[in-house]
Amino acid sequence: MVYIIIVESHQHVLEHVHKMLRKKKLFNTKWSMIHFDAHPDMACTKNAPAIACFMPRNYASLGNDVENDDDDDEEDEENAMSLYELLDSTSSGIAEWILPLALAANLNRIEWIKPIFSTQMLEGKYQFAVGVECKNQDDDDDDDVTKITSFLDLSQNDQVKVDLKHSYYMDDASVVSSDKLALKQNIEFHVSELPIKNQKHEQSEPWILDICLDYFVCLNPYIHDLEEINPSATHAFLDLMKGSRFNISSIDNSQPIDLEYQNDIIRFYELLKQLLLDQFEKNNCEKYVLRLIKEINNDAQLLSMIIEAIPNWSMPHDVSSSTTERMNESLLLVEQFLKKRIKENNGQVPFLITIARSSLDGFCPLPIVDKLQDQVLDMIHRIVCETCCKCNDEEKLSLHDGCRLQVIRDYDQWEGSTIP
Repeated sequence: MVYIIIVESHQHVLEHVHKMLRKKKLFNTKWSMIHFDAHPDMACTKNAPAIACFMPRNYASLGNDVENDDDDDEEDEENAMSLYELLDSTSSGIAEWILPLALAANLNRIEWIKPIFSTQMLEGKYQFAVGVECKNQDDDDDDDVTKITSFLDLSQNDQVKVDLKHSYYMDDASVVSSDKLALKQNIEFHVSELPIKNQKHEQSEPWILDICLDYFVCLNPYIHDLEEINPSATHAFLDLMKGSRFNISSIDNSQPIDLEYQNDIIRFYELLKQLLLDQFEKNNCEKYVLRLIKEINNDAQLLSMIIEAIPNWSMPHDVSSSTTERMNESLLLVEQFLKKRIKENNGQVPFLITIARSSLDGFCPLPIVDKLQDQVLDMIHRIVCETCCKCNDEEKLSLHDGCRLQVIRDYDQWEGSTIP
């Protein structure tokens, strides 16, 4: 029996993955993931401290200072949340659910299969480490990181970081040198587009199949909402961002990037926000900023939306992907890939399948998400069960007609459903 877990927000699959790892007793076994998505979802956690990755059900709080007084400690206890709640507490949580598994649950190989319109990371193989940056370590003591031998040594201030000098991580200030990472875990990260040439891959370890429906149809809600309100201002904003040296598509990520880039892009975002808020004199602004300020024209709502879009402007946005022809073509390529992969690996199917709808946050258009979900479920039945059977009843094990799947819907009126 293979469970299919369907959630709305992608980070909600994490609790189900943890439960299945316990159910299958796989916490001491290396495993891998095939991840179909328009986004990498490989970001470091921002609101959740590293220790929460190791104890996801325990209550944790994110402290900003190493030394807190008693009142701060009491306030932290009142605001403490589990890892799952911490991911829910920020809009970036949808992109932060994979690295906790790599750091604390033996996920060592991720294969991200992206649509052609996704440009956040180029195709290729990336090998890097995820670990913990200890905020309370003495900067003059290079050996201090070696004193962390277990997650029990971590404080609430210690954060998840990586050593990959890539713009995807530098945009979030998530990169530190390898010698500053405690409890390091190595990650093999493959980025591919379908169809994959020379696909043959021998996979002996257990694996999870994860599918976000925005792989097939994807909008950038920050840009889409701007386009709905003011297309002209949206074009001015995108021209400004594309003209900067921080345009991801213009960066050669095949070459190491200096860590100073990480500081520069943060300063750039902050300066741009300040320029738009203050509306500096013309002789202090570049022409793109001037044009954008003119388009905003004292519209407070538009200004607020643009400022919110600044760190999110480069996410995939492909209106043409919503055509029936494009969706059917993508579904066929995915089905062919998975059938071939399972056949090459002696019929080994995933021990868990997760699906994220991503419609309420605007990444997958709401009018088509239900139909697309049904198409994906039908595809999975054909691949895993080798039949067109249906299993829509979560209360019963659907073993009739050769079906090997049980669907659990953990969204909308079904929210709270879980693996038995």
